[in-house]
Amino acid sequence: MITAAVFVARRYTTFASAFVGARGGIRPLTPSLQRVASPLPLLRASSTDNSNTLPASSSFEPTLDQTLSAATYVKTQLDSILNSARSSSSQQDMLLNDLHSIASTLLEYDANEKAADLFRYSLQEFDPSNVAVRERLSAALRAMGSFEESARELYRVIHSLEDEINSQDQMGMFGAEEGESLSWLYLDLGGLIEEIRPLPGAGSNWDAAITTEADAPKVTLEFDSELEDGFTISLDDDDDEDDQLKDGKGTKGEALSAIECYRRAISYNGENGSAHKRLADALAIIGQNGEALKEFGVASELLPQDICNATHVFYGNSEVQQEKGPLEMAEGPAAKTLDDLKWDALCLTNKDEEAMAKMAAAFERDGVITFPGLVGPDDCDVILQSIEETISKGQATSETDETLDFTDETRAAANRVHLALPLRGNHTDAVSDLFGTLYPLLTRILQCSEDTIPLLGSGFMRTGPRAKGQELHKDVHHYDRHLPTDEMPEGASNARGPRCLSIQLQLSDTSVGAGASLEVLPGSHRPDAPNGRPAIIEKAIKDPLVRGNGVIPIDVPAGTVTIYSSRLWHRGGSNDSIDSARTFAFFTVTEPNCLAPPGLIHTMERQDVGEWRVSSDGLLRQKA
Repeated sequence: MITAAVFVARRYTTFASAFVGARGGIRPLTPSLQRVASPLPLLRASSTDNSNTLPASSSFEPTLDQTLSAATYVKTQLDSILNSARSSSSQQDMLLNDLHSIASTLLEYDANEKAADLFRYSLQEFDPSNVAVRERLSAALRAMGSFEESARELYRVIHSLEDEINSQDQMGMFGAEEGESLSWLYLDLGGLIEEIRPLPGAGSNWDAAITTEADAPKVTLEFDSELEDGFTISLDDDDDEDDQLKDGKGTKGEALSAIECYRRAISYNGENGSAHKRLADALAIIGQNGEALKEFGVASELLPQDICNATHVFYGNSEVQQEKGPLEMAEGPAAKTLDDLKWDALCLTNKDEEAMAKMAAAFERDGVITFPGLVGPDDCDVILQSIEETISKGQATSETDETLDFTDETRAAANRVHLALPLRGNHTDAVSDLFGTLYPLLTRILQCSEDTIPLLGSGFMRTGPRAKGQELHKDVHHYDRHLPTDEMPEGASNARGPRCLSIQLQLSDTSVGAGASLEVLPGSHRPDAPNGRPAIIEKAIKDPLVRGNGVIPIDVPAGTVTIYSSRLWHRGGSNDSIDSARTFAFFTVTEPNCLAPPGLIHTMERQDVGEWRVSSDGLLRQKA
């Protein structure tokens, strides 16, 4: 009989990848941590099992229940070792290797709390100094949303490695591997700090705008050598802590901002393009556009296929538009039902000026508007066919040339495919016709009549059966108002970025109750609106679909087009179907002659960056 532990063996022979960055993502242990981590061999069955091998060609993948059974078995064996005086160190090491492998497997299954329990058990009972295991515990805690605890554990790892590096440096032994590890760890810590204390304009709060790095919110991390656990975390901004331990005892404290973490990441490894990119985005959020452009330029050279860097560099020399006056806004409260957001698509196709003025006013109030059946079935089919071809191409692309996949940057990426939609192919005419129809309304919303409109993004997402819903979020930082009003809090105006719009074309019928591709909180793009209040947004984030929280599912038939502010709080809904995937295409446009907005995942084929604009005739290729 083959035990559960053997079933786990075929796939998971190394640590699962760590959670990285504010938006998620997966990467392996860095070289320095790989060096201190014990090897993780194939899981072993009971010694009484004589059939505990699988054929080398087996492609068996364990289920979550089998993995949990393996965890119970291995932990029981380790408990026996703790209570026995006769166990061998080799047996203990073997079982610990298995425990770490199983815990990493559980991370793959999103069983993060179970994985954290196993990592804690290993640290507490066997080896509290194993920084590789502690880094995995931090990853599990982060995936659970326990950001403060995750930061504490990660800071402990960093502290241990920096102490080791200081000793090696004195002996002339410091190498690139250690620097690379610390660079990635500081990058992770910066992302955690952004989760704990977002930069002003990046979260739901009405923090006053800042313009200098020194004013960036900080998290104070402390090390107390007299505490059994060692590390604490506080959320005050007191940075007067003594930075040195005295006689090996006492408290070492640092008040760190995300920006400082990114700079430290670069100081340890100047070739870390992701660190330059994250620093650039943070600088853009606080309005340091010139410095941000320099960092985006460095990141673009180090990561030549990265679309976000390329987009920021392309639009980096644009002249930021002057502030614009407020547009007419529809009266009354924000929309409360899907019917409140729907408009007759014929008003667009007939270019009904009076109706479009009302649409724009409704958009000002709600930040979202939807047009059922705007795109016909034939055009939907053509676009879907191109999407199928793009997915097939992505699956066939080698790892060294995989430039189309944005899935790792997608919140709740499990069971989702997020790729760029090329603007070359049979579907291009259908997309162009759509933009030609939308252009008169887009110019009203963007206040750019007679101008062509930059196309910043072209992509699609496919959500598989039983996918979980994303977290409620906004794609672009700050708020979506051209001028502050008397009701807006100080610092809450959108003073640093252009208005940016997302256009979603639903290609699958989601009107049948299996979950919406898009769920929105109308009015949350404006801090002077009731749904823009931090308390309302936080309530909606906690449980989007509780009645009364204001979130509306866009349950619509295929061919429906929804336009929403990229600063509107929204999410991709769950797919409650057991056998049907759903697909939508999406596009991003912004005001002309402006910088690319920070925070956005600029989904586009690399060769299409800066190439396309939207006009009354549809898509236009940018002139050389």
